[in-house]
Amino acid sequence: METLQTRERILVIEDSEEIAAFLRDTILTPSGYEPLIANTGQEALRLVLEDPPDLILLDLNLSQMTGMQVLQGLRDTVPGRPVTLMVFAGSAELAVEAFRLGARNYVLKPLKPHEMLKAIEDGLRETRLRREKELLTEELMRSNRQLERRVRELTMLYGITQAMTNLLDLETLLSRVVEAAVFLTNADEGMIFLIDEETNDLYLRAAKGVGDKRASLLLLPTRDSLIGQVVKTGQPLRIASSDPRLDFTVKTGYMVNSLLYVPLKFRGHTKGVLGVSNRISDRGFTRTDQSRLDLLADHTVMALETAKLHDGATARVPDAVGEAVAELAQYEYQTLKAFAADTYALKASAERGAITCTDDTLTRLLPAMERKIGQMASVTEILNGLASPDTSDEDREELQRRLRALKARHIT
Repeated sequence: METLQTRERILVIEDSEEIAAFLRDTILTPSGYEPLIANTGQEALRLVLEDPPDLILLDLNLSQMTGMQVLQGLRDTVPGRPVTLMVFAGSAELAVEAFRLGARNYVLKPLKPHEMLKAIEDGLRETRLRREKELLTEELMRSNRQLERRVRELTMLYGITQAMTNLLDLETLLSRVVEAAVFLTNADEGMIFLIDEETNDLYLRAAKGVGDKRASLLLLPTRDSLIGQVVKTGQPLRIASSDPRLDFTVKTGYMVNSLLYVPLKFRGHTKGVLGVSNRISDRGFTRTDQSRLDLLADHTVMALETAKLHDGATARVPDAVGEAVAELAQYEYQTLKAFAADTYALKASAERGAITCTDDTLTRLLPAMERKIGQMASVTEILNGLASPDTSDEDREELQRRLRALKARHIT
């Protein structure tokens, strides 16, 4: 939280140059305050209007515009600003009227340094409390905004995990992945490109923020494009607006200010690309944005592989293998369902205020997600092997052994 590091500014309204100099040189400056001097009421009101000070020391017996008139002007221009009067003994009636107009304290002339310093500290106490309250309020509002965003992030991740447990709802999942990618990275648009196995071209599979006209044109060759570079290298690509490589985006039919692409990889092979870009905003993407997109990419790959198996593999396997596939699919479902419950519980705790949800929350989630995804990768590999008509009897026995090991470790 912000601390009170700036020097406190004190305005002295005094028509005696000797007294004003005494306050400035003997009391205020040596004590670390920033003094402002006004020899007339008119000058004081002008200074207050330009930049209100933290405390005002007012001579009640000014020679031109009276101290009472200045006090009235201060109440009209900066109500609530603390004012300490400097008066001679015997000014009781004026002091009562001055307090009615908003003065908070007084010191008697001739001024004594220790009494003056105590009055200044008393006068500044209210200003300091008000400033600390404003800072605390601002910090609380900022924390609430951060908490609200983290809850929304967890809600999106939970929704994606729920879609994965439905196994067959691929359209919903891909749409949620792109929506989450745009939200988590504050991007203008998001896209998922998949590789056509026959032509090796990239085609747009899901998008958010991309106009229908442009989206219909986004069928890209893997060569001579930034997305194609991600496919070839299997590495993420993060480019800011100052990078000359953004000139390549003209090959997609439109220009962007910044972009972030991550590969959709399964067992070392790139299946497509998840990307976000900024066409309107000039904000560049960060490493945090990239780690969140990597997480979403893992979700997407597992969903694509699961959908692929459900689309055709099960119908081609013998009954005995089909039973094993069904059993593994049930394990797959239960694993993801358990993870979805964990994510939901964390989200619910954040909504109740039981935990403070910060960037560390997603960092703590990542290892658990990675473990689940690793388990899912093993399950999917076994499913692929059992479903393939090209699998030899020897390999099938090894897959059955791995199946029994998986059941022993994870299925209760």
